Amino acid sequence: MLVLCVLGKSYGFSSGKFSFTNLVLANATNHTRTRCKAFEEKMESLFKKLKLIDSLVFEYDIEPKEFQKRIKLIVDEETPILLDELYRSKKIFCGKVGDNKFTLRKKRKFMNLNIQSSNAVGIISVENQKTKLNVKIFGYDEISTLAIIIGPIFFLILFSVIIIKEAYPALILFVPIATLILIFPYYTMKKNMKIFRNELNENLKFK
Repeated sequence: MLVLCVLGKSYGFSSGKFSFTNLVLANATNHTRTRCKAFEEKMESLFKKLKLIDSLVFEYDIEPKEFQKRIKLIVDEETPILLDELYRSKKIFCGKVGDNKFTLRKKRKFMNLNIQSSNAVGIISVENQKTKLNVKIFGYDEISTLAIIIGPIFFLILFSVIIIKEAYPALILFVPIATLILIFPYYTMKKNMKIFRNELNENLKFK
């Protein structure tokens, strides 16, 4: 069930990090949708506590349509991650831009080891005759979320095997290695989200 919910994430115009109204759950029962919605809320609450969700707010003296034209100049059309290498433009972001919402992430290159899981969802509105942009930034994607779920389960099973087999000396290596493997990705995601946030802050300053 958890895997289904995580893989139900859509690259379309979701209301948040996860969207379960796509094809994966199109034929699911109401009970399944309810459980996935509850899972979504719990995961988002967890990531907020881990500070893997951030936000930015911008105000512009330009019309929403003009904003859409400008953001399309820095964002290539979304494509499956494995096809990012096919892009030859100098744009560093790819995503989807709609009338009042957009999603974007950094392109991933095969030779670039600094692969980021960070992505963002932006809501475009008009307030006090100004175009306002609310950007929600996520330091994780569906792959990293799945890893965060499966990782502890894997090490818990391995720990149980060590205890059952009474291979206690193995704990000397198991505990520090498991701790490092579980904690390192978190700090990497947090660092990359900070970089991603700074890049968004710089590139979305339209005048």
